[in-house]
Amino acid sequence: SLGPAVIAIATVSSVLLTASASLARVHAYFSDDCLFLPGLPHFANATPPFLYISFHGVSHPRRELCTADQGVATIHRFTLDGQYAGPATDQRAAMLRYPRGMATSLGMLFVADSDIMDSSIAVFGACAGAAARPFLGRIRPSKGDAVHSAFEHPYAVVTGPTPSKLRLSTQNGGAIIQVSTISGDMQVERQVSPHVSKHDSHSGNLRGLAVEADGTCEHVA
Repeated sequence: SLGPAVIAIATVSSVLLTASASLARVHAYFSDDCLFLPGLPHFANATPPFLYISFHGVSHPRRELCTADQGVATIHRFTLDGQYAGPATDQRAAMLRYPRGMATSLGMLFVADSDIMDSSIAVFGACAGAAARPFLGRIRPSKGDAVHSAFEHPYAVVTGPTPSKLRLSTQNGGAIIQVSTISGDMQVERQVSPHVSKHDSHSGNLRGLAVEADGTCEHVA
């Protein structure tokens, strides 16, 4: 009877197809080209100054790393006359989920990752020519810290008169928080709007933040 042989061949074919699909996903995952925004010509020789743009993000950054049609979590850069210069941050290492505001200080780039279940500030190293900024780590409060609930859903990140201190607004936390870029210590500077639980069906109201150069005045949206 040819029955078992046919079943065996079908099983082998299925395994080969599965392996082929898996290899294709692996190749896509490790392909440099997959990290670029599709449909835009890439100007590899573009030179600074660059405009950095964050997108709304993705739910599963590892699985959706190379599927821009499902969302983009990498920070991308453009020249001031609109040339696309490629990724600004190393998304393979950082795995940003929902990037929002960002600021540079002491040569580093600080990006608010507003993942409601794991809010943090992603830290990237110095600009390295055409290469993406290297991922250095994350700043986040410990669960037992008093500032933990106020830190939920960070949104805007700004620099003030002291380069080693950042200020950020938190959408669900409703607060302005001061962050040390050296120690990672945080303190609530002021509560602007009521805290909204991350388990609620709606997000908080606080969004943008701007600080005067001398640090005396803060403006929120």
